[in-house]
Amino acid sequence: MSASPARIAANRRNARKSTGPRTAKGKAVASRNACKHGLLSRILPDRVIVNAQRFYKALCSEHAPKTRLEAYCVHAMALALAKMIMADEAECDLLNNNKPATVILELSRIVAYRDLFDRDFIRAHKMLLRIKTKRTQSHSTSPWVQKTKRTRCNRRKRRVRPPKPCQSRPQTGYAAPAPAATRAPHRY
Repeated sequence: MSASPARIAANRRNARKSTGPRTAKGKAVASRNACKHGLLSRILPDRVIVNAQRFYKALCSEHAPKTRLEAYCVHAMALALAKMIMADEAECDLLNNNKPATVILELSRIVAYRDLFDRDFIRAHKMLLRIKTKRTQSHSTSPWVQKTKRTRCNRRKRRVRPPKPCQSRPQTGYAAPAPAATRAPHRY
């Protein structure tokens, strides 16, 4: 069954009407049609970017990053804080504007995302502190005094001693250890 010429002309007229947005602004709006809360989106809203920049400045003044890696950690902390605020806003919007039947599922997702951002912040902060302590320890005079090691028996930290000289050729001023038979047994 073929369509009549009048039907084909009507289809072409209707197709011209429903081609979607044509301007750049309309396309940008239409690209976010399916977005519910945008917590995991790659393109963040402007208000979140402004919050992240504000947090970055505040965290830079607090932590004073000296290397690029430290600056990256501070940036990750700022972005996580901005996303936590975004999650809080999404939670408030959800509780104020939706029906109770749909709230529970979406609320659990938003809370999970907020926990994810919280863990991101904690992870970046711990990394920043580790990097800073390594940087400050590298400037110490004695490298083995700062290092600590866990023992197997009591899980307490003990100081690592400098390596002993070779036992096969005792150096001057160094007493060789007693043979194994005369040594006291080691207790754990």
